[in-house]
Amino acid sequence: MGAFMSGWTGRRLNDTNMTRTGEEFGKEIIDLFAESSNTLSEFNSATYTGVSLLALSLWGKYLPSESIMAQHGPTMIRYTW
Repeated sequence: MGAFMSGWTGRRLNDTNMTRTGEEFGKEIIDLFAESSNTLSEFNSATYTGVSLLALSLWGKYLPSESIMAQHGPTMIRYTW
């Protein structure tokens, strides 16, 4: 959720540093997901699945297509679901 908020807010405020921070954090999440056999390792439980799916849905719906989060969000949703 933090990666999304930084990336989305940075774009809305035209704040390059905030946008870059969100994208970098998103890349770290994507890399960890891939390294963990396509799973959300830290909170991989039923309790957090809903929150994870919400955040990944926000990635795909509200970030532009050039965002690394928008590019990987749908695939991560499929694996998580």
